[in-house]
Amino acid sequence: MGSNRYIDLTMEIPAAATFPVEGYPECKIEFAVTPETVKIPGSERWIRKISCCVHESTHMDAPCHYLGEGYRSIDQWPLETLLGEALVVDLDGQISEGEGITAAHLEKAVGSKVKKGDRLIFKTGWLDKTWGKSYKGRHNLYYNLEASPYLTKEGADWVVEKGIILVALDFVLDTDQSFPAHWVLLPNDVCIVEHINSSRLSKEKVFLIALPLKIVGSDGSMARVVAIEELD
Repeated sequence: MGSNRYIDLTMEIPAAATFPVEGYPECKIEFAVTPETVKIPGSERWIRKISCCVHESTHMDAPCHYLGEGYRSIDQWPLETLLGEALVVDLDGQISEGEGITAAHLEKAVGSKVKKGDRLIFKTGWLDKTWGKSYKGRHNLYYNLEASPYLTKEGADWVVEKGIILVALDFVLDTDQSFPAHWVLLPNDVCIVEHINSSRLSKEKVFLIALPLKIVGSDGSMARVVAIEELD
C-alpha cells in the first residue's frame, strides 16, 4: 500500500460567499474574554464566540432541515454514512454555466462504477473559480444562481434510485428556490454536504471524512470535510 495524500475540502468560516436570501444571518466571530476582562491574576486568556447560521460555509444538511421536527437531525447521522469510500464525479469542463446536472451526466461519469451505499463527491470547478469573488457588489459570485451548475430533480432521482447515501457538492445544489433536489434527497435520507472545494482531487475514488458538529436536534452543521487519496 502506498502513502496517502490528505486533501482538505473545507472552506473557511466566516464564509467568503454570502447566500443571497433575506434574513440569512451574517457570521460574526468576536472576543468573549480577553486578558483585559479577566480579573484573576494568572488567568489571562483569549476566548472567542461565534454567532452564525448552522449552514455557514462548508456544512451538512439533515432531513429535518426540510421535513421538520421528528425527522433525522444532524447529530443522528450514523458514522457509517459520514466516513467511507466515495466516488468522484468529475464534470470539470463538461458543465456550462447555469447548466443542470442530469441523470445522463451522472450515468456517463460513474454509472458503471456506482453501487448501493456509495458516496459521491462532485467536482465541477465552480467553487474554486468563484468563491469569495465579487458579484453585483457583494462577495457572492459563487451564489450567482443564473450561472452556478445545479443538480436537476432528475439527477437527484438518479442518486436516490442508485442507493447513494451521501453527496458532497462544489456548487449550489438548487438554483431554483423551490429547492427540488433538496426535496428529493433529504426525504430519502441522503446526507448533503454543501460548499466543498474538490478541485484538487485527482483520483476516481477517495476515502471521505465528513464530520458535522454534534448539535442535538439541529437541521444542519458546519463541517470539516477531508478526502484521503491513496498514492501509487
